[in-house]
Amino acid sequence: MDDRAVSTSVSYVLALAIVALLISGLVVGFAPLVTGQQQDTVRSTMTVFGNDLAGDIDSADRLAATAGDDGTVELDARLPDRVGGTPYEIELLNRTGETGHPGYHYDIELRSADPETTVSVAVRSRHPLEVESGGLDGGRIRIELVREGTESKLVIRNA
Repeated sequence: MDDRAVSTSVSYVLALAIVALLISGLVVGFAPLVTGQQQDTVRSTMTVFGNDLAGDIDSADRLAATAGDDGTVELDARLPDRVGGTPYEIELLNRTGETGHPGYHYDIELRSADPETTVSVAVRSRHPLEVESGGLDGGRIRIELVREGTESKLVIRNA
């Protein structure tokens, strides 16, 4: 009669072990799928942010072209602060000499740390672009026409 209590305890522990094994197998099996989906979502969202910023740069460039020598241009762009729950950085890479086409050519590069993802969006302009302080963070961004003598450029900075 003492064997019955042992068999109930043993079968309970075995049932718990089997359930724990199944749950851990599911978690391990689906973790890469979830991570891949998260990375794809972050990549597509950052592509949208990069295209929005490229459109704002293009708008500021067209305004600067029509503003004349004494006109001013200030355009505020609003991008989300975070993507996928983490902050991201924006860098402008000058590709002007690499294309062989007239005008200024740049790549807007957006990078997030978790998941580690990088997206690049091309933008062209009639004016040279400059990023104040090297790089940008997501959030409010100001694009401003700055004149230095006879030359003018569009300066992009965090607002």
